[in-house]
Amino acid sequence: MRPNLVTSLLFSVALWGCAQDAPPAEAELFDRYAVTFVPPATSAEAALTVQTVFIAQVNAAKRSIDLAVEGFDDEKSAEAIIAAAARGVAVRVVGDEDRRGEAGFTKLRAARIPMAFGDGQLAWTPSPSISMLRGSDDNRMSHNFMVVDGATVFVASSGPVIASGVRAQLYNLMTSEDLAKDFTGAFQQMFGGVFATTVTSYGEPMPSNTNNRTRMPMQDGSVLSTWFGPQEPIIKEAIDRIYAARSSVYLATSGLYNKELVDALRYKAAAGFTVKVVVDAGGADAVGSRVSRLEGGIADPNTPSPNAKVVRRPNVGFNALIIDAEPSALDGTQGPATMFVPSQPFIETIPYVTGAAGLEPRPCDTFFDSNAWAIAEQSTSNHPLLRQVAQWIIDESSR
Repeated sequence: MRPNLVTSLLFSVALWGCAQDAPPAEAELFDRYAVTFVPPATSAEAALTVQTVFIAQVNAAKRSIDLAVEGFDDEKSAEAIIAAAARGVAVRVVGDEDRRGEAGFTKLRAARIPMAFGDGQLAWTPSPSISMLRGSDDNRMSHNFMVVDGATVFVASSGPVIASGVRAQLYNLMTSEDLAKDFTGAFQQMFGGVFATTVTSYGEPMPSNTNNRTRMPMQDGSVLSTWFGPQEPIIKEAIDRIYAARSSVYLATSGLYNKELVDALRYKAAAGFTVKVVVDAGGADAVGSRVSRLEGGIADPNTPSPNAKVVRRPNVGFNALIIDAEPSALDGTQGPATMFVPSQPFIETIPYVTGAAGLEPRPCDTFFDSNAWAIAEQSTSNHPLLRQVAQWIIDESSR
């Protein structure tokens, strides 16, 4: 005789009562959360460390690998991916159109790994009276992440391996099905041919984002959040965080091109906040760079900024904004700090500016496929990685 509904419900409640003290499944998933910072001082070992972690995750894959990477010139990592495909792992790859000829991509193509490339040259009509041709350098697929078996996410600051030169690295490795679902959603769009440069017949960007802002509590007491561009305004998020800072702003970046973000830094410096900026020496003087504007504002004798400093350093290959890592200047209390890490440099938020020759295209986050993640401390508990990166910025800006 089959048990009736009431008996089934009572049995289920009894089971729940026996297991109510067990840790939630979400906590188990986040138990392996880990973020690693590899500073440039480790030279060749930095690239080797990132490569080792990346290949270890590829080798551990059992069912699937989705890899979105801007550039891929490391053949050893490519060989690991090919070996994974040979043992039955479903592998898919997305890359930036301008770098499809790099050695890693070439090796994968020869092995018939399914791939998609995007964000090349774009003919764009921002309004019925304006037609613009954007060069491929102004558009970019800046993602550098890998999702393994729908559960593990590897996110690097500038690709899984920097074989063409050793640079400071910041990469994130965690196990979370919720997080993997978010990154897989971004991957699916691009693999299906919808990139930041894909526009509708009305000249508007086509990508959509159904990801709701997720705050994920971690086992170490911090909270992790993620963003996906171009749908979510990553650069604006950084600007808002700078203005909201209560004690200090630390910034490390491969390139600083956004005027509004520079103005926010100048404002905080003039108001007496601690502002420390470490920018890549090569990117500091690139076309469109705003570093000189920042340096001039901080050094202005009419608005002295004794606690502000901008330094140029070689091999800065990541972007990180750290808010409130120092105690408050008002009462000396140390509040929770936050580290915000975008996959793209701090570029413009409008796709063109008015120049001497009329409208001139600029790299902007409207046409950048990108992501960002943030670690937020809770209460006064310090997050080891956040503090390590903050200390690196302090040391670099002090010497």
